[in-house]
Amino acid sequence: MNPSVLHQLWTVIEETEPRRLLRLQGAALTEWLITEMQVQQFLTHKEIEVTRNYISTRQIMIHDIARGKIDARCNH
Repeated sequence: MNPSVLHQLWTVIEETEPRRLLRLQGAALTEWLITEMQVQQFLTHKEIEVTRNYISTRQIMIHDIARGKIDARCNH
């Protein structure tokens, strides 16, 4: 995966409201993240496919990060 695309993806994840990430599941989460990325930068067909596969294998981690952010807010 292109490092700039990877960085862009994680920036979108970090900047997104955690509850939004938790509401989205499966293909809906993947497509929403890719759409958000494309608002900022054009992605080639190959970059989209690679990013789709990357997101699909990391959805549990994305949700865990979102839950952690919510938990951190509640504990302060």
